[in-house]
Amino acid sequence: FNESRRGIFRFIPVDYETGKGFNRRILIDNIMVSDDQSNIQTTKVTREGPNVKIRIGDERVFLAPGTSRTYIIRYKCRGMMNWFEENDGWGPTSELYWNVTGDEWDTTIRSATCRVAFPTAPDGKGLRAKIFAGPYGSRMNQVVHTLNTPETDSETQTTATLGSSSFEVKRNTELPSYSGLTVVLDMPADLIDQPTLAQHVADLLRANLGFLLPLLFFPFLLFIWHQ
Repeated sequence: FNESRRGIFRFIPVDYETGKGFNRRILIDNIMVSDDQSNIQTTKVTREGPNVKIRIGDERVFLAPGTSRTYIIRYKCRGMMNWFEENDGWGPTSELYWNVTGDEWDTTIRSATCRVAFPTAPDGKGLRAKIFAGPYGSRMNQVVHTLNTPETDSETQTTATLGSSSFEVKRNTELPSYSGLTVVLDMPADLIDQPTLAQHVADLLRANLGFLLPLLFFPFLLFIWHQ
């Protein structure tokens, strides 16, 4: 902290437009924040736009300038996977599309790393990965071409290693304010259990309730009007 503060805000994007007329929502719960000594930190969780907003810190406690503090944020999530029967000639595919850092930090991120662990893909078949880095909407990306070999990209300033059961990414330089790091990992569809039809419908309704309410009530209103 370079000035007196009570803590930080962590914004996690959870609502995404699909381009198909409906939204997709990642569900996050069991949020817990601790420091590097396992002391639980005070939090307040709210929704702000398309994000879950986690306020970390006690409103009565101000941290002096020069304070160094570590926050460890843990949570469970559902709905972060996509499934495709065929995806650019690959398929069937399960895809993780994950915004690692968020892109609404008003300060520089000095270091960012990400590690994804997943069930082993025999011989690494059906795996591919891509990394995006930069401000919102940036198309700068690194495509990972080989397995078990670190690859560095000069445009995104990232180094990535894709293995048969893990995917690791490191940003090699600072991320400026309002810039982020996003990873995309495609795997064979049978590696990840798909949600049941009931779970899928429930998640779809939860994410699109505002859009669907007029559709649900219109037949009822039409019936009343005819009466």
